[in-house]
Amino acid sequence: MSTPKPPQRRQTSFEEAIAVKPLDGSTAIFTANVAWDWCGEYGAWGGYIAALICQAARTYLAVTNPSYKNSQPDPINSHFQLFLPNKPGPVRLTASLLKSGARISVVKIELQKPIRPKGPSQGRITYKTCALGIINMSNISLEAGLTLMTAPSVPKEEIPDRETECEQWTLKNDPVMEELYLKSPVNDKFLSWEVKGQRDGVLDGFGPSVMRTWICRPGMQEFDIFSIVALCDWTPAAPSNFSPKHADLKAGMLYATMSMTTEIKKVPKGAKWLYMRARVNVIKNGRFDLEIHIVDENRELVALCKHAAVVLEGPLAGRPDDIRKLYKL
Repeated sequence: MSTPKPPQRRQTSFEEAIAVKPLDGSTAIFTANVAWDWCGEYGAWGGYIAALICQAARTYLAVTNPSYKNSQPDPINSHFQLFLPNKPGPVRLTASLLKSGARISVVKIELQKPIRPKGPSQGRITYKTCALGIINMSNISLEAGLTLMTAPSVPKEEIPDRETECEQWTLKNDPVMEELYLKSPVNDKFLSWEVKGQRDGVLDGFGPSVMRTWICRPGMQEFDIFSIVALCDWTPAAPSNFSPKHADLKAGMLYATMSMTTEIKKVPKGAKWLYMRARVNVIKNGRFDLEIHIVDENRELVALCKHAAVVLEGPLAGRPDDIRKLYKL
């Protein structure tokens, strides 16, 4: 008699995962639920948290002044500071208006997790801030003003042909990642077509400092502004590109984003494919950066993002010789 399989958990759509609602009686406090399947092994994925914060900023403007819902719905430029991991479960988001403007308004959002008292005493629930966002809200569809031609940030000749030069990343063509992949359900939320051989060190002249990837959503859903914000964090940690066969991840090395800044240039109508180029400039003394450019199929710039991150050595802390071996240094 075969052993019955455990029931599969219900998957959470992106729209459900970033849904927020006002706390009863408040226009500045919102509740949300960090979805289990938008988390990695150690907590919620940073791009998802960024999108959740941006959704809270839009909702805040909508409930405090209904006219904002139509005039300033878009998080055109945002800075996110990530303090603590967010585990699945309820969170609250507190909002305040830093600047009100006819063209751009600035909203501050704090994402907080509840801290419940331990022991038999019935103490009061307190909240601890896990992430902070400063969001510049505007309306991309109404933008007008000075426009000048500039050199393309991603030259067309550097963008690989998706059909002939790329292949879909799957566990079948990267079996070393299976154990790590299964611990992070968020890995299924976008589908990646990478340059052939990119993760095997065959990097066609760009070197391990650059990752080039075409990306779509499951079911070929169209990208909206919130999924573009989330996409700005959808790239392997840069140091892993220097470690053959993911030896660093298997050894317990971790890479934590301290902060990220996003700039949304446009929301391409009907876009189902976006191309991402991620480039690291310096990895030094346990700290590194990451610059991301996202373009559409017309090779027009959609978004920019800058990350600041740190290396967490985990079980290898204090063992520099062993760490160097992971990267063949």
